[in-house]
Amino acid sequence: MSNVVRWNILLVASISMACGDPCTELAKKICDCSTTISEQQACTQRVDQTGKKSSFSSAQKEQCEHWIDLCDPVCDTLHRGELDKCGLANESLAKLVTGS
Repeated sequence: MSNVVRWNILLVASISMACGDPCTELAKKICDCSTTISEQQACTQRVDQTGKKSSFSSAQKEQCEHWIDLCDPVCDTLHRGELDKCGLANESLAKLVTGS
């Protein structure tokens, strides 16, 4: 897959994330750290499907906004094993990412 196509996929994902709630945005950023494009797409689909069934309270959304700031850059933070900084120690967000 060419770099242009990959950048277009990332651009579309970034634009769509801006329209969602912060928990879904964070989950999709975590998906972007998947090893392959197909894993990224599968993760994003899980987030979209699970996100439609989930509703987050104001407090949860505020917490996700905090994690977005704390977990930047997302992939580097995850590779260091600092899952708590990205909210993955939180059951609700972990379910959103994993779909289970």
